[in-house]
Amino acid sequence: HYVEHEGRLREAIIDAMDEAHRNHDRVVLVGASPSENDTDCGWIVPRCNTAKGLASRVAAFVEKPGHETSCRLAHHGAVVNTLIMIATADAMLKLFERAVPELVEEFVSWTETRQAGFDGLYRILPNVDFSRGVLEHSCDLLSVVRAAGCGWMDLGTPARLSTFRRRRGNDMDEVMSGLVMRSQGRHS
Repeated sequence: HYVEHEGRLREAIIDAMDEAHRNHDRVVLVGASPSENDTDCGWIVPRCNTAKGLASRVAAFVEKPGHETSCRLAHHGAVVNTLIMIATADAMLKLFERAVPELVEEFVSWTETRQAGFDGLYRILPNVDFSRGVLEHSCDLLSVVRAAGCGWMDLGTPARLSTFRRRRGNDMDEVMSGLVMRSQGRHS
């Protein structure tokens, strides 16, 4: 991920932490204003547009919509899911119990009997797409805080990274050079 204005994202995370503290039963997502019409991310549709720092309940969660749908979502104030979530363990468990009870049952059964090591547990658990299998089916348990103007971008695919590098040009070369120097123990 890339964040142009980290302070704005940090403020949104703090606001989300405050919201999760006030409402222990909710999972609070941090959403970013879309920089483009993104069809590769999940979109969060708030029930209402709120002022900076305030959370909204989630009306819908749409994972990887098509171009037309993402245009409509952006037009109606939806935000892109950053996958930054703040919640209590109980709130997260409730999310999974609702959406994929068989996964929770398997896990609880394993913890009670310790039939196999973790490798054995993960072999028997069903594969679940978290966004489609859990978030899309649990909107009534979700809230969202908007990280407005933070310049968040998902760099999770080679195509996205190439686009990012092309847009950033020489700036990106300087950033990468600085990262390499820091990883080798030299500071510029």
